[in-house]
Amino acid sequence: MTMIACTMNIAAPVIIGDLLISDLVKPDKFVVPVLAEDVLQYLSDASKLHPARLDQKIYIIKSNVCIAFAGKVYYIKRFLEDITIFCKANTIVDADRIKIFLAEHKNDESWNHFSFLMLVVDKQYDDLRVAKIMHGKWHRANSPVFGEVFACGSGSIDFLKETMEKVNIRSNFPQEDINYTMQVNIIMICKLLSKERLNVHSVKKHWGAGFELVFFNGDRFMKLDD
Repeated sequence: MTMIACTMNIAAPVIIGDLLISDLVKPDKFVVPVLAEDVLQYLSDASKLHPARLDQKIYIIKSNVCIAFAGKVYYIKRFLEDITIFCKANTIVDADRIKIFLAEHKNDESWNHFSFLMLVVDKQYDDLRVAKIMHGKWHRANSPVFGEVFACGSGSIDFLKETMEKVNIRSNFPQEDINYTMQVNIIMICKLLSKERLNVHSVKKHWGAGFELVFFNGDRFMKLDD
């Protein structure tokens, strides 16, 4: 299972995804980055799913196109290959063209096995328009810090609760500054990892074990290093 989310913020949307991939087959040992010991000793043997590996779930497939997935890896790979080829074959990819592509594929049976969230930025001079395209089962909340938040996967409800917590934030940047957006989203990831280090709470619910963050820097989508 998994957790992928989008915090809309004031300055710019941010996509966050966990790294945990679960499987029906239980490995002999599994170590997460924040805990240098085997976490299987803290997990239930009765669980049908077990932590299997760490892998990315967010892909930048063009400078202005980013997509995050949740679901069965086999079917995700098929769709990811198709849309990557489409984006490479077209010099200009905007929201309208993406929607036409998706409409031609949405009846594919494989779509029943995954969810996705896609952000497409259309840049015209100094004006940026961000199209949000979603498929599958998503949960939504309004956060006083992050604005509108969408989340999907086994960790979606816990993640939304995290964004809704009352916090006091002091920053040198105003809320409409991208630096403020980065600060609050990075702080939230740090909180999630700290809680995971304390009691492996998220891994017990089949999500977490590490996170990736993608943001639009005004020119292109980028992944936050480390």
